[in-house]
Amino acid sequence: MAIDHALSTDNSAAPNSPLPPDDVRRVVTEVMKPGQFFAGPLLQVRWSHENEEIFWEVFNGRVLDRTKTRQRRKFEAWNLHEVEPTIADNEPVLSVKFDAAASEVHVTRSILSYAWEAYSDEIGAIQSRETVKRNRELIGSLSLAETSSADQLRDNLASLLFLAIVGTSRLPLTSEESPHPAFTFGQWMYCYRANAGDVPCSNAREWIATTLRTGLPWKQKARLLEFLIRTSGNEDIPGVVDQWLSSWKAVGHEQTDLLGLFRTLFQEISLSPYTDFVTKFLGFVNALVPIRSISHADVADFVALQLQLLWRHLNAFDLIRFHHRGANYPDALLLDELLRRLFYLADSIPELFLPQPGDTEFDSKQKRLRRRGLRLGWLLRNQYAGLAVPELPTSSGENGRVLPVPYHRLPDKEILNPEMRTHHLFEAKLQLPEAVGRILSGTFDDLNESTELQELGTALFLDRPLGLSKRPGEPDRTPLLSYIAFSREVAHARLQLLSRCAGMESLAPHLQMLGRRLESSEFSIGVTWRADKRLERPGVAGLENVLLVSDDFALLRTTRRSLDDFLGYFDLAPLEGIGLQSILAPGKCLMLRDQHQPDQLWVYDERWHKRLWLRVNVSQGFVSRPGVELPRNGLEALAFPEAHPKQTIRLHLK
Repeated sequence: MAIDHALSTDNSAAPNSPLPPDDVRRVVTEVMKPGQFFAGPLLQVRWSHENEEIFWEVFNGRVLDRTKTRQRRKFEAWNLHEVEPTIADNEPVLSVKFDAAASEVHVTRSILSYAWEAYSDEIGAIQSRETVKRNRELIGSLSLAETSSADQLRDNLASLLFLAIVGTSRLPLTSEESPHPAFTFGQWMYCYRANAGDVPCSNAREWIATTLRTGLPWKQKARLLEFLIRTSGNEDIPGVVDQWLSSWKAVGHEQTDLLGLFRTLFQEISLSPYTDFVTKFLGFVNALVPIRSISHADVADFVALQLQLLWRHLNAFDLIRFHHRGANYPDALLLDELLRRLFYLADSIPELFLPQPGDTEFDSKQKRLRRRGLRLGWLLRNQYAGLAVPELPTSSGENGRVLPVPYHRLPDKEILNPEMRTHHLFEAKLQLPEAVGRILSGTFDDLNESTELQELGTALFLDRPLGLSKRPGEPDRTPLLSYIAFSREVAHARLQLLSRCAGMESLAPHLQMLGRRLESSEFSIGVTWRADKRLERPGVAGLENVLLVSDDFALLRTTRRSLDDFLGYFDLAPLEGIGLQSILAPGKCLMLRDQHQPDQLWVYDERWHKRLWLRVNVSQGFVSRPGVELPRNGLEALAFPEAHPKQTIRLHLK
């Protein structure tokens, strides 16, 4: 691949920047070296370093298309272009743009998309026509005035380039938050490495061997495994397993760490467009069993957990109301693959699910959780069987992207109008092996356990409480909090679904008893949430979705992982001095924005008593970190009820 060098000679210092321009150029050149990239055979790109003057305007946090602005800016740019572009479009696939005058660095990417353009016909009339072009997206901007060192700039830029490939959010509601299609199809990856060379890697196993290292963040390790599987064929999986285990051990990890990595992988992954990734991933997992890296029980635990998480997700965001009336259904395809795998394990090794003499308390709990996954997955499949769907799972936004064969563009009418769809979910009936039927029948007794009955009405909701001051349509990259919630109404509906699926008259009295139990004080739990005014934030997850599903949802707790991530951005030391830090125990507390004052948060303890008041201070705006925005002035905290002299405690950013 040819690398062009059009180096700038402007060494004038940028105002208010602690870093000299030459230091910025040196760092950008290092992080954009070809050796930092994996480039597959279908992605032929060239690197260039040049001065450019382009149409450029950032509006509401997004960079405008060049046809929608008259403003122009000069940049020193490090660009990746296609070697043989299929369209006459000079937009780079990836770019780092340095504006020395403004003391800013921007990272952009482009997605090949269908679009409309204006043109003048033979008589001079302005017409419009569809075309194919690259849609430029702003991944992130860095203010050099807030960058204290070259090392910090290097870390931040490398993180933004990584996000440009894998997407900026684990919940991809907008295009910028979604992975680049070249990553989804195993053609492109980025990971910063010291002393990278001048040639991109095209061998995935070599890439992993030289990239996976001890100091790499855990989430990046999970994305590396995802990429390795995406870029491999089914026939390559045994070799991929050997390569990964060798590299995994070389950086000091144990085989027992793999299950945690798998969970992180599925927490971060975007499955749209739906490829053969899940099939290959399950093949990867299966290949670990004969060599005793993991056991059949480990596989059953992992698959059952993923089915439970799918259940909670679809209890909150069902396919019809929240997924373009069923048009975007990768969750259903994932459900089918996972459930078939769990059916296989239940049929071939039923003792993994059924009580056995000598079972310990731990064994009994794990078997109950496996039966839970089996029951929930089976119910979900029955619920959505026959739902009219397009030929491929997609959304209006995704359908506007140009994807490789065999993925093709669908008629808009299939996405917008269910009556125009000719395909249906789960047309092939899932056979119920005798052993699986026996296990499922036994799961009805599990519902006598309060945790199992509660799970029927449990859902997972999402919110970005720090970004409520942003304008409608503006990207919100503030920390994402997730919540476990419970609804009696949803639990009752699930009992009715269970009754229809089971088709057993003898089960009716038992289900009626469970329904009455749901109305008891045993399930008067959590904190109900009713906002005074619905906040319209298109493309942003919000607690307002709770009310779209059921008006009786009660929020139980903030998930451990999202609270850990949230708290990691703030210095909590001031709370230690007055004994309040223990209230923020991940997995035991609920951090929830106030129903009347959106800029305020309440922290509840595990018994849902208010203990801490927090206020989001956005008077000085936000500071950008790679992939996240945080209030520059941090948070203000006050104990509640007041156990100490009234004082506001400031929690600064780390």
